[in-house]
This record gives sequence, C-alpha cells and structure tokens, in this order.
Amino acid sequence: MINSSRKHYENNLVVQQHLKAMMILGFIGAVIGAVIAQFIEVNILKVIFGLICILSTLVLVIIKSPSTLDNIRTEKYLFYSASFLTALLNGLIGPAGAAILIPIFVAYFKYPLKNTLGTTSALAVTTSLGGVLCYIILGWNNPNLPAFSLGYVNLLQFVFLTITSIIVSTYAASLAKKISVKKLKILQVIVISYIGIQMMGLFDLILSIV
Repeated sequence: MINSSRKHYENNLVVQQHLKAMMILGFIGAVIGAVIAQFIEVNILKVIFGLICILSTLVLVIIKSPSTLDNIRTEKYLFYSASFLTALLNGLIGPAGAAILIPIFVAYFKYPLKNTLGTTSALAVTTSLGGVLCYIILGWNNPNLPAFSLGYVNLLQFVFLTITSIIVSTYAASLAKKISVKKLKILQVIVISYIGIQMMGLFDLILSIV
C-alpha cells in the first residue's frame, strides 16, 4: 500500500487537499472499528456493505468522471466524515470497507478517477496501519491462534500479502497513469462489484449449491 501510494505521488495523482487530517481520521476510525468488531455481529454489516458496493458501481457507470480538479469540493467536514466513516467500516469488516471511497470521491467530491485512486491509496496507508495494530493488540493474549501469529495477524500471511501487494501495486499504479479513464473505470467497476458480491457471501452460496 505504501509503495502504491508513493508511485501515485510521483505521478502527481495524490491531491493534498485535507489529506493529512483525513489520514489521521482514517487511522482513528480503523482503530475504533476494530474494537467495535469484537462486540457485535458483523455478518449483517457485510451484507449491507455488499449492497452498497453494488450500488456504488452503478454510480460509477452512470456518473461521468470529471477530467480536471477545477470543480472539486472543498468543504472539510465532508472529507473528514467520509474518511472517518469508511475507515470505521474498514476496521469492522476488513480492507474492503474502503472500496466505497472511490465512488464517493468521483461522484460527490468531483475528483477525476485517476486522482481518486491516487488519493485513496494514500488514505489506505494509515487506515490499514490502524486496523492491523489494533488487531495485534486485541488478540495478543488469545491462546487459540495458529502458529506464527502476532495477535490476530498471521505473520506468514502478512509477509506473503506484503510481497505480492508490493509487486502488484507498483504495476497497478504505473498502469493507472497510462491507460484511459474509460478502461480504468471498467476495472474499478469489476473490482468493487467483486468485493460487493464476496461480502454478501454469494460466491459461497453458489459453491454450496454446486
């Protein structure tokens, strides 16, 4: 995630407006979400979020992505609220919670799609950090975890995902600057739709039937 954000920054796709405050709020929101997740049933939230993802993809399809930063929203409270609430979702149900930030930035904040991807990748750095640190602390004394676990974070999976994400994110960030907005939008619609369907458990339902 850090590597992707750095690459987007080098490509001048990260918008600095309200960014530092949003990153701080993202960290706080992810921590609070991770704590709340220990006390509530999140499955219903996953279904609701899955539906939101599907609706978000419809918004991306219908709304034309702005081509410049000339008309972006500037109200602090809107950006702060969006970053905190999506980070809260991230802490509750996992990294997929941040997926709806993309349609919000494009449709409501009037960001061009490429700047949206760059800016949200920067926000994802502190959001992910907050969630990971909190799950490490919350699971520190749990004796029923598998080997090589640091709290609720499995170190083997963490290393594997870190290596693969560095490779993929570097390529994806470079690709985002080169390909057309139309193709990029199609990719985002596919990814967010997949996340939504997965969160709703439809893939598991289909596999159980088959």
